Formats: sequence, structure tokens, C-alpha cells
Amino acid sequence: MNQRSKSLLIDCGIALVLTILMGSMMKLVIDQLGMYIGLTMLPILWLSLRYGYELGSIVALIASIILGILSYGFSDVILMLLYYIIPITLSAGGGLFARNTHKTLNNRRYSSTYLNIATASLLASLVYYLVLFWIGPLIAKQSSLLPINAKDFWISLIVTAAINALILCLMARFVPKTIIPKRSPYLSRKETSALLND
Repeated sequence: MNQRSKSLLIDCGIALVLTILMGSMMKLVIDQLGMYIGLTMLPILWLSLRYGYELGSIVALIASIILGILSYGFSDVILMLLYYIIPITLSAGGGLFARNTHKTLNNRRYSSTYLNIATASLLASLVYYLVLFWIGPLIAKQSSLLPINAKDFWISLIVTAAINALILCLMARFVPKTIIPKRSPYLSRKETSALLND
């Protein structure tokens, strides 16, 4: 196994473990404010921006199945799909911005990099929240913890997107290697070495 494959597997393992930990233990429900901060999707969003949405989706699928089994066992596959598998897996869609993020970060066009990351975070958060708090409960015929017409739904969504974007933007600005792997699939070797050898 070459160094690139090892790095990729390590990154996948990190994202998988962090997603499971955040989904099971670090899910922040702030009762006083009625807010839900969805940090579960952050490791998947990071992996998707680093390697693309395909790999992010695979790791998200594995992590969400594990989280679903931890929550429901094998008793309710529909709820597992609606509340874990679909929202977490779809959050990998932020990886659609990976190419532009790599190119702008490599060229040190930080404002464009931040815009790409913020857009990816906002769209991923929107899909995650819509499925988790609107579509899921609608299909399951259950009441939603955060109804879509409630102010707290939109505040929670924006806060989640902002926190995820801020963390990823700080990583891009101060440790670009955490966003662009040594052999980025979106950059030539010459472009990558110019950034990583600085």
C-alpha cells in the first residue's frame, strides 16, 4: 500500500470516528434556546471537500448506518434511513465544491476559498436540516423537534452552517494541507507541490 492510499484511509478513518462520536455523544441540543447544532456533518463535509463527494458519501453512509444501529438497533430501518442515513449521506454533497476550493486555495485566493467553503457548508446544512426536521418527520408522520416554520429551525441551520464554515475556513487559511491532500485529485502535481512546499 502506497503513502497516498495510507493517507486516504487514515483520513477516512478520522472522518468516520469523528462522525460517530459527534452523532452519538456530541450532538448539541440547547434546550434553553431550542436550537440544534448539527456538528455531526462537519467531518463528512471536511472529507468531501478534501477528496470529493463520492468518497465523502461512502464514509457518510457507513457512519450513518452505525449511528442508526446504535440508536434504533435493527428494529426500525425506516427511521434509521430518515434520521441518520439520508441526512448525513446527503451532507457529503458539499464536496461538489471541492475542485473550486482546491484551485482557489492553491492560488491563495482566500476570499474565493472562503466563499466556496461557506457555500458548501450552507447547502450541506440546508439539505441536512430539511431532511432531518421536515421531510423525515413528514414521511414518518411524527412531530418535528424543529418545525420548518419555526424561527429556531432557521437560526439553528444558519448557526450550524456558520460554525462548520468557520472551522473549515480556519483550517484552509492556517493549515492548507488539511484541505488539499498531497496529491489532490483536482490539481496537477506541480500545482500541489507549489503549495505544500511553502
